[in-house]
Amino acid sequence: MAKVLITGVNSFIGTNFRKISNNQKVIEVSLQENKPEEIDFSSFDVVLHLAAIVHQSRKISDQDYFLVNTDLCIRVAKQAKNPESDNSFS
Repeated sequence: MAKVLITGVNSFIGTNFRKISNNQKVIEVSLQENKPEEIDFSSFDVVLHLAAIVHQSRKISDQDYFLVNTDLCIRVAKQAKNPESDNSFS
């Protein structure tokens, strides 16, 4: 059974994935509390990157929006692609 990492704790998709998945090896991680560079992606078979700014009732600056929805996504992808880097979270 694949070991799955979900970024974006309490995300709508992640929460529902956990509910319907038969996979008991699903772990969620908050990217508000952990930097992608601190996560050991090498122990996971699948990464579902779901951390994003969506449906906000308050105004979010363009800079914050792009930091989370673009830059963070790229950082996660780079770390997940190169899991041999020195990471401490597993």
